[in-house]
Amino acid sequence: NLSDPCKTTTEVTTTTTTTEVTTEEEVEVVDVKKGRSLPLECVGQSHVARSSFLTLGNFTSMRDEDMAEILAGHDLSDEHMNAGQALLKEKFGHRIAGFQHTAVSAAPNCIDHYGGGDFIQVLHVGGSHWVLVSNIECAEGQVCVYDSLNRKISSEVAAAICRMVGGMADNIKVNMPESQYQDFSNDCGLFTLAYAYTLCEGFSPRFVGYDQGQMREHLFNCLRNREMTRFPPPTVGTEVEYLRATSFFIKNTVKPQ
Repeated sequence: NLSDPCKTTTEVTTTTTTTEVTTEEEVEVVDVKKGRSLPLECVGQSHVARSSFLTLGNFTSMRDEDMAEILAGHDLSDEHMNAGQALLKEKFGHRIAGFQHTAVSAAPNCIDHYGGGDFIQVLHVGGSHWVLVSNIECAEGQVCVYDSLNRKISSEVAAAICRMVGGMADNIKVNMPESQYQDFSNDCGLFTLAYAYTLCEGFSPRFVGYDQGQMREHLFNCLRNREMTRFPPPTVGTEVEYLRATSFFIKNTVKPQ
């Protein structure tokens, strides 16, 4: 954990509002980064088929060119993020739900309603950006969105949040907690996986920092060794910049059952 003197804060302006999100009928399955489509098991199939397809065998046999992209400083693709989620699911999936394909925000038939249990989910947010959604450390019917750039969430992400939470309330409070800001434009995926691991371990990204200079090599080694481990903390005395916490409401488009 970092002491307060090591923390500086970036002001992020977000208005408190209720956002209309797209209905399920208006959301279409889209190709994820690098043109790879959402797996067929995830589209219009049973709950068992949808929830069981994200396995180590599916995603952690990384190609050499995909592994090289990590160390080369490129944006992380769906292959990298799904492989990371598969390792997290292997280690923590016995007590934490989620860890579905990163394209679930664009697939109405894919995402599961988690029924009040703890969940963690990586989502692809247009372009090359990644965010983490979880209800850990949240009151019932609320979620936290961890975004190393603290951008406004898209309608697809809002709709995915509604499907995760279910029809428990007319409006869902979305919290964007204080978390470490990324210094480099291509590292959002690294921070997303780091936030996820921190939550899985039972800690809060609000109080944990990461050594951004070591994150790529760390993820590379995790994928090579097929085990996700804690991302390295910053060295003592290093100043780490944090985003200011904010919250807002979205309209719940899922009807109570």
